[in-house]
Amino acid sequence: MLTLLTTNNSALLRQIANASFERAGVTPIVAESAEQALDLARKHHPRIAVLDADRPDLDGFDLCRRMKEDPELRRTRIMLVFEGVLDRPRLLRLQRASCDDLFSLPAPFGELYQHVARLCGLPARASRRIALELRAELESGATPIHGRVVNLSREGARVELDQPFTARELRMRLSRSDHERAAFVRARVVRADPFGIGVALGLAFSELSPEVRAIVDDLALWDVVDTDLGQQVLLQGDFTERTDFGSLLSNLASGTGPVEIDLSAVRYMNSSGVRNWITFLRRLEGQRKGSPIGFVRCSVGFISQAGMAPEVLGGAQVVSLWAPYHCDACNQSEERLLQVAALLQPIDAEPAEAAPVGANVVFPAGRGVRVEPPRFSCGSCPGELVFDELPERYFAFLSATG
Repeated sequence: MLTLLTTNNSALLRQIANASFERAGVTPIVAESAEQALDLARKHHPRIAVLDADRPDLDGFDLCRRMKEDPELRRTRIMLVFEGVLDRPRLLRLQRASCDDLFSLPAPFGELYQHVARLCGLPARASRRIALELRAELESGATPIHGRVVNLSREGARVELDQPFTARELRMRLSRSDHERAAFVRARVVRADPFGIGVALGLAFSELSPEVRAIVDDLALWDVVDTDLGQQVLLQGDFTERTDFGSLLSNLASGTGPVEIDLSAVRYMNSSGVRNWITFLRRLEGQRKGSPIGFVRCSVGFISQAGMAPEVLGGAQVVSLWAPYHCDACNQSEERLLQVAALLQPIDAEPAEAAPVGANVVFPAGRGVRVEPPRFSCGSCPGELVFDELPERYFAFLSATG
């Protein structure tokens, strides 16, 4: 069980209500004031504290510093939460607070879980919502067992079950719903890990026919969830000459409202994959005229392509992105999730004081803003994590979309 300390912020509590926290065994405790937060932290020793940065009745910067200086709380990771733009005075206070991460509100639902997962070693994404019917061909006959697919490729899958499972070979039906075509595959269990009262299985597929392989590729590529506010799309894997977005486009054709596309699991895009993606995006924009399209949790690979080929973004807005960070003191490298809106500052804004040594500042042309990636406390040593790319190259997409 993982304890999460947070402050009484309704927007934060809505994020923590995401089912991913419950599945990961996260128990939240809520503080009403800075002193109560400090008392609760000393009593429960939470793995992570998610704190409002500068509420009138709670100074999160000072609370973060006090917790970092407390030997009893040295293992607690601390995330500071902001609303609106991270202006220069708050940025400078952030550097001095030595927090482990920052989070900006408003944010897409589920975004906080991604931050917490990265800091605390939880599963990086919520389970994919692919409907799965798992049939184990035991000697006593076929027994249907329902599970959740959390990773899928043409080579195999990881499946979470809410009950024990001991067979080593099985037959499985994969589909998004009962109304869509399914892939029937045979698989062997190569790994079994405890998962709550059940088990998480690592499965290796037997050789797939071309027809079944095409269905599995399509299932692994995307997932769509309809919400009251629009549609959420999760994309994963590599975009190559074999990537076909046709079924995704058809699925989105009947939808209305905003489209939010999660690109955190996009690993690689070659030139043919980039062309296929641009074609898909143009057709989607034609279908959904007037409906905003937002990209959330963009992977480093996707943002790198957007810097070289602005058409990758089309008319969509980048809401948040993963960024590379590095600690020179211990040679630790990791990625941090940043909300774009919190990073943009007017060029003509007067700094509250001199920029900290080593700060990354870039002035993308045509937007009248500067981007200053924050620095964080390293979780592995007393050093700092600093942005590990050329800002003018990594954030070049801001110039192109200005």
